[in-house]
Amino acid sequence: MRYLTSAIILALSSASLVPLWAQPPGDRPNGGSNPRWSPDGKTLAFLSASPNGPVNVWVLDAAAPQAARRLTRVGARHVGWAPDGSAVYCQTNRGGASAFHAVRTADGQETPILEFLGPDVSTVGWSQDARQVAWLQRHGDHRDLWAADVTGANARQLTEGLPVRSLAWSPDGREIAFDLTAAGGTGVLSVASAGGAEPQMLFPAFGTDPRWSPDGSRLAIVGMHALTVVNRDGTDEKRLHVSQADRSHVDWSPDGVQIAYTSATARLPGLAVVDVASDATRPLLTGWAYATTPRWSPDGASLAFEGKPRTEEGLSIGSLDVASGRARELTLSRPSDWGGQWSWKGLLYYSDDTASGRIALCRAEAGSHRPRLLLGLDPGVPHHVSWPAGASSGVVVVRNEVWRLPGASPPALLLKADHPTWAAVSPAGDRFAYVKWENGQPSIVVREMEGDRETELVPAAGEVGISRLAWSPGGTSLAYVRGDALSVTDTDGETRPLFEVPGADQPAMLFTPVWSPDGARIAIGFFTGNDGQKLRVLLLDAEVGAARVLAECAVVAEPGRLADPLGAAPAWSPDGTRLAYALERDGAPAVYVAPVEGGEAPGRPLRSAAAYPAWSADGRRLLVTLLDGERERLAEIDLGTGKTVEINLKTARPFPRPEAGGG
Repeated sequence: MRYLTSAIILALSSASLVPLWAQPPGDRPNGGSNPRWSPDGKTLAFLSASPNGPVNVWVLDAAAPQAARRLTRVGARHVGWAPDGSAVYCQTNRGGASAFHAVRTADGQETPILEFLGPDVSTVGWSQDARQVAWLQRHGDHRDLWAADVTGANARQLTEGLPVRSLAWSPDGREIAFDLTAAGGTGVLSVASAGGAEPQMLFPAFGTDPRWSPDGSRLAIVGMHALTVVNRDGTDEKRLHVSQADRSHVDWSPDGVQIAYTSATARLPGLAVVDVASDATRPLLTGWAYATTPRWSPDGASLAFEGKPRTEEGLSIGSLDVASGRARELTLSRPSDWGGQWSWKGLLYYSDDTASGRIALCRAEAGSHRPRLLLGLDPGVPHHVSWPAGASSGVVVVRNEVWRLPGASPPALLLKADHPTWAAVSPAGDRFAYVKWENGQPSIVVREMEGDRETELVPAAGEVGISRLAWSPGGTSLAYVRGDALSVTDTDGETRPLFEVPGADQPAMLFTPVWSPDGARIAIGFFTGNDGQKLRVLLLDAEVGAARVLAECAVVAEPGRLADPLGAAPAWSPDGTRLAYALERDGAPAVYVAPVEGGEAPGRPLRSAAAYPAWSADGRRLLVTLLDGERERLAEIDLGTGKTVEINLKTARPFPRPEAGGG
C-alpha cells in the first residue's frame, strides 16, 4: 500500500527478478519516460509502469513497438545501456538500500554492479564506456557526488558540502560536470572522476543540466537567459539565441552540429533544434499537444522523446523522424490520479501519470472533470499549494520559489526567496503571505498578488522556523505554526498564542491549521511521539485556544504519515458542523466524518483504505483518495447514500518544471 507522502517518491520493492518468459500475457507498459537508444540505434529502453504495477525497465524495437518487453519486475529507475547493447543498466532498491544492476536484454537475467549504497541514492549515470558509475548521495540538506568502478571497487566521494543537482560524464570518462541547486548556489562545475581534486568552475552564472558534446570539447548549459555553449575548460562562451522558455532538456546531435531542445512555441512545449555554428533554430515537431526530453539516435536520423499526441491523454514514448518531421507514438498511457481537493471552479489534484517519477499539479473544470495541466513538480522537493475556493488564483511553493496558478494562463514566478518558504493566498486572492528569512531569522510578510508591495505582518524573533500559514475566512487573521506552538496574528499586528505542545509530549509535530467557515474555531492535526505515538485532531477556539481532542488514534508505523504536513489537514464541512479527517484503523488509513458539537466521533469510518478528504461546495459529497489497490485514485462519496464513485481523469505531465527550486 502506498500513501500520498510516498506515492510521489518512486517506490521500489525487493522481490527477485522474473525472467521475461514468465511475464503475464498481455502485459503492456503504461506510457513511458526516460527513453534511451541502444548503441545500434534499433532498440529503446525506457521506464514505465504496467497498469496497477510499479515502475520497471522496458525495451522495445523502434520498428515494432507493439512488442515491448519488460526486463525488470521489482521496480527500477535510471536507465543506461551497456556498450555492446547486450544489457541495460538500472538502479533498484533492495531492503532500503540502493543497488545497481545490469539486466541482460535477451532473458532478463541480472548481474549486480554495485550494491547496498544506502536509501538516499539518486541521479545515477554511467560513463560512456560503462566502466564507471556516478551517483548523488544525500547528506543532510545537500547531495554529494560519488563515483565507483562498475565492479563496485574504488568507490570515492568527489564533492563535499556542495548542493549538487545533476551530473554528466564526459565522453572520455575523465570528468563529471554538475550543477548546483538554486537554493544552495549557482554555477556549473567539473571534477576529475578519479577523485583527489577540487571541482573547477566552468560557468559561474546560473546554469543547469550540462551536456557534453560528442567529442567532449564543449558543454551546452541551460542558463538564465540563453542556451550557452562553453569549451571544456570554461572558455569561449557562446550564447545561442534560444529564449528562456524554450531551451530545457537539451541533447547534442551525434555529429556535434546541432542541439535538440524543448521548444515552448505554444502553451505546451514541442521539439526544435539549433545549429551551434549559425545559431539558426528550426522547429521539428508539430501536431502533438506536448513533447519534451529529446534523445538523438546514434545515426542522427531520429529523436526519441516523451510526449502526448492529445492534451487529454497521458505521457508516452514517441519517435520523430528528423528529416520529415513525422512522429509516431510508441507506447500508450493509462494515467492514475490522486490527492485532490476542491478549488476555484473545479478540482485541484496531483497525478503521477507515467513512470517518470515526477508528478503533475492539475485542475479539472467543474462538472466535466476536464483536466487542465498546471505545473510539473519534482517529487523530491517539498512543495505545497494554496488556492482558496473563492479565489481566482492560487500559489504553489517549490522550496524557495512561489509560483502563481491563475485560472486561464500558464504559471508565473511571483518571487524567489533566499530560503525555503511557505505561502498562503488570502480568501479574496488579492494577496498572499509568505515566510521571509533574513539574517537567519524568519518573519511573515504579506505581498500584493499584483505588483511587489510588501508589508511585514509578523516580525522576526529568534531562529525558530515558521510554517503552515492559513488565512481566516475573512482575511483578517493569519494562523501559523512557529516551532511547537500555534499562533494567530491579526492584520493589525496583534498576536495571540493558541496552543503550545506540552513538554512531556516531545517529540511532537503540529500540522496545517484549518479555520472553520465562520472563523470562530481552528482544527489542526497534532502528532506526539512519547505517549505511544498518537495522532490527534484538535479543536481550538480561534480567540482563546482551549484545545479539545476531537479524535485520536495510535499510529502503528511511519509516525505522522496520515496527516501529511504538506496538505492533509482536517476538512471542515461548508456549514461548519462537521469535520472530515483521516486516522489509522487496523494499520491502514481511514476517513471519518464527525460532528463538531453534540456527540462523540464515530467508531466506524466512512471509508476504509482512504485518506485526504475534501468537501464539495454543497456539503453533500466528500472527495477522497482511495488506497485499496496498487495505485491511488480519486473518488466521490455521496454522504446521503454512502455510494462511492471513482473519478475518471486522464492527465499527462505538463510543460517542464521550474528550473530552480532545489529539484
